[in-house]
Amino acid sequence: MNNNNTNTGKTIYMKEWFYRKNYSGYGEYAQHFCSVQKETEKAFQVRLYSLESAYTHICWVPKSCTVATEEEFAAEITGAEQRQAEFEARRQERYEEACKAYAELIAYAQKMGVKGVREGLRRETIERKIQNAGYPLPA
Repeated sequence: MNNNNTNTGKTIYMKEWFYRKNYSGYGEYAQHFCSVQKETEKAFQVRLYSLESAYTHICWVPKSCTVATEEEFAAEITGAEQRQAEFEARRQERYEEACKAYAELIAYAQKMGVKGVREGLRRETIERKIQNAGYPLPA
């Protein structure tokens, strides 16, 4: 193993997705930046700083999950925020479509006179009640 310690003491930044996946649950480690302690060909051993105490945490971070400058980090955060906003918009759209389909299923069952169908029942239960009443499921 080739130790290349040219970056020892340098501050690096973890990519947003890697930080969120591995360290955001720690709470006290609210910082994306860390100090390089050791370096190998593929990873940095870093020291994470605590905002709440003098305690620090040492761990290994793959080099592919880091950025070197504050500008790269800012671009990474902006990209992560944009991806998160797009994800939330798609999730909201899927939720609204599912609510609409559920309301249409309830309306269909009530129109057909299926007994016991009300809002709050699981979709599978409503479909079973429709089939048990002898009606086809709507397309």
